[in-house]
Amino acid sequence: MIALANLLGLLGLLGILVLILIYIIKPNFQQKFVSSTFVWKLSLKYRKKRIPINKLRNLLLILCQVLILTSCALILAKPVIRAEQPEEFTEKVIIIDASVGMKSTYNGTTRFQRAVGKARDLVNEVLDTDGGKVTIIVAGADAYVLDMTFLDEYGSEQTLDIMRLGGEYKDVIGDKLSLMYEEQQLGIDEYCTFGSADIEGAMILAEDVLDINPNCEVLLYSGTQYTNKGMVNVVDVKEAGERNAAILSGTATINEYYTYTFTVDVAVYGQDVPDVQVKFIAYGANSTLDNPSGFDLEPYIVTVNCLADQVQTVVFNTYTAFNDTEDSDVDYKISDQTVYNYDYVYVEIDAGNASTFVDVLPYDDSFYFYGGSTQPISVQYAATSPDLFTNTWLAVWQQTLSTKWNVNVTEVQQGQEYETEGYDIYVFEHEIPKTLPDDGIVIIINPDTFSPLVGLSSVGTVEVTDADWNAKYDIKTSNHKHPIMKHMSSDQFGVTYARPFTVDGAGWESLMTITYNDPNLEMDVTYPVMAVMNDPTTKIVVMGYNIHQADASLKTNFPLMMVDIFEYFFPATMTDFLYEIGETATFNSFSNSVDCSTPAYSVEHYSEFPASIYLDQVGTFTLTQSMLSGQVVSTKFYVKTPANESNILRTEDELEQPYVVKQTDNFDKDLLIWFAAALTALLFVEWWLQSRDQF
Repeated sequence: MIALANLLGLLGLLGILVLILIYIIKPNFQQKFVSSTFVWKLSLKYRKKRIPINKLRNLLLILCQVLILTSCALILAKPVIRAEQPEEFTEKVIIIDASVGMKSTYNGTTRFQRAVGKARDLVNEVLDTDGGKVTIIVAGADAYVLDMTFLDEYGSEQTLDIMRLGGEYKDVIGDKLSLMYEEQQLGIDEYCTFGSADIEGAMILAEDVLDINPNCEVLLYSGTQYTNKGMVNVVDVKEAGERNAAILSGTATINEYYTYTFTVDVAVYGQDVPDVQVKFIAYGANSTLDNPSGFDLEPYIVTVNCLADQVQTVVFNTYTAFNDTEDSDVDYKISDQTVYNYDYVYVEIDAGNASTFVDVLPYDDSFYFYGGSTQPISVQYAATSPDLFTNTWLAVWQQTLSTKWNVNVTEVQQGQEYETEGYDIYVFEHEIPKTLPDDGIVIIINPDTFSPLVGLSSVGTVEVTDADWNAKYDIKTSNHKHPIMKHMSSDQFGVTYARPFTVDGAGWESLMTITYNDPNLEMDVTYPVMAVMNDPTTKIVVMGYNIHQADASLKTNFPLMMVDIFEYFFPATMTDFLYEIGETATFNSFSNSVDCSTPAYSVEHYSEFPASIYLDQVGTFTLTQSMLSGQVVSTKFYVKTPANESNILRTEDELEQPYVVKQTDNFDKDLLIWFAAALTALLFVEWWLQSRDQF
């Protein structure tokens, strides 16, 4: 559509009136003819031919002059072709922060409730305008467009999870936001995560709307402020009196005295509190074989001077001879209770002594330490001729694994009967039991005879070295990738003789082999001298050589292999016992299945390992499994909120911005050049018509 940018330029059309006035007052000259008849006739002849042309020329001349004046006026008025204008209406993208910080409660309402209330007011305002549209995004652990559920005119339940809802859904949106407000008031919260908000994901969703309407306004309702907000309008929903005391993190370490030291980082946000109390309690501490439950130690409380918004480190060193420190950055505290192991340790922070302090966020007021308990393992060692080297690596088990396992070894004395039930590990040397235990791990060393009971058959005794310890035959590691053999190689093992065997049953894996010349077969043969079976009901290791007559027993590799045997059948369930919301915990099992109990009292079952679980709840998770003996074993770990979420008054540097596609500039199209060209053409025509006056 053509429009005029400067309407005052039309005043130039007054020039047409001036032109007409000029023609009106212009003198009207009369032509006189001479009396000569010839000249008169000749003139009359030409006059009769030129009169029509002169009139047309004069009309064209006047028309050209009028058009010239009109063109000049239009040029002054700046004619343009107006660009197509988008439909004018109000549209908002409303992003509600649903992080754990939005659970902060002050004066009876949470930040999330205040955000929902403000969003509801804005929705009503926008949808009351003609063509108004809204999109509501909840930025929880994963951002999503808020779905709207309602009953249609036929009474059927309908769900809307689309963007850009208009005024026809005003009541539906209002009811949904009101329900969200009321549910959190009742303690029902399915919207806020216990971690950080997925602001980046929310901005990506907002981009889908901005691609359609780049003029849409994006609003973020949050308690977090940003130095650089960019194009996003951040609406602050926190209250002036909000405060928070928090335990940010903690670590447990074994010090040089083989006792535990517990370190926690604490902070108070929004206010100086000189008398913050930090309470430390150890449960199930110092358990022994005689007292497997340990003791619950008396609470130990320290007072910490916490300056606003500053992290203070508190160390509970349980070695009673430890001296205090002058270091001002770390507040060392001495407990008069020594802790060698523990079931769990509970730490709590309380800043309630300050009369004006209101702790708005309860999820970071406590902290749990796990991973300090030792699981008892009972081992029976039975041998017709006990070996000092076997006792040595059993002692290695006791010492090396002492931080996680309490290995109790029972040696069967000469003349006593060994047991085939009631133990976690059975070690038989020189003999194979008549009844194979089925409630534990069986390790058979240098058996004098083989029995079909274990699915193996002897092929005789082979002298591996001569009297001078010169190798006659090679014993090689046949499976380098097996977990039991990860510290062993073929050049690290030498024995005097070996008792190779054949495998008669399925499920066996060969770990070491010997290749020698069989005089009966008159050819080189290869047989296993070490094998393992690990299925759900049968777990056996057979070593067909005498440890006492093996040089490997004098090297570090052999004790490492024996530790690898233990860890192969009893892998560590977990190596970490502290996680943060949003992380994934990976665990293993020495059983066929594990049940995982969550803080919400739900139970998940796992049968394939290693297994993983996504952590979206704050609190203690418990992994329960049963050993072959039927003994139930529990492993616990703690999941905490992110430390930065405890700082409820924080200001971050830059807010994640939605990406807006830059559209081609849509300017008005200027027509000056075309009118200028027309003016030039009219001036030329007017000149040409004037020049024809002489003809």
